Amino acid sequence: MEAALIGKARLRLHQASASLARLETLAAGINVPAFEYEWFITITLINSAYAIFEKAASLSPQSKQWFCSVDKHTIRKDPLLRYVLHARNMEYHNFGGATAAEVGGAKYLGYDEGSALSVADIETGEVLQTFSGGIMLEGDVSSFSFKFRLADVIDHGDIYEPPTSHLGAPLSDNAPVAVARRAIEYHNALIDEGLVKFG
Repeated sequence: MEAALIGKARLRLHQASASLARLETLAAGINVPAFEYEWFITITLINSAYAIFEKAASLSPQSKQWFCSVDKHTIRKDPLLRYVLHARNMEYHNFGGATAAEVGGAKYLGYDEGSALSVADIETGEVLQTFSGGIMLEGDVSSFSFKFRLADVIDHGDIYEPPTSHLGAPLSDNAPVAVARRAIEYHNALIDEGLVKFG
């Protein structure tokens, strides 16, 4: 496998890990736009590493056959890896967001015409608070506790639910940060495996 491509794939995963660290910090806050942006950057970098490694593996018939088998039987079938792949597609093509934010008994509605955010009661739909750039404009910030979660992904008409398992084992945590971390770990391990097999 070409060293330059392997190095570039590793760099993308290193960058994804740095973005993941920022995502983890944001997960404890209330800045929904910043969280969604960092999520987009993280999964884009993961999928960039995937595409670069695919290119590296395609340069010899043996490694290409191996990667195609892994792609078909693991990456495209594993709930977590498949979810991250299609979440990136949906986010990249502006079909909607793969993350959602809940605030106590409320949920994040999204951007309104003034580029602000609204939080509405899940039961009644009543708007509780308005945000701008992730900053609470009214009310007591301390009374709100954000919980970020993954939402269903729709990519080319197919629906991908948030993963509940990975590589045959149930997930104890399928929040965005945990899912992105598992994806980064998998792709790093896949590169390691490819290097052992094909150099």
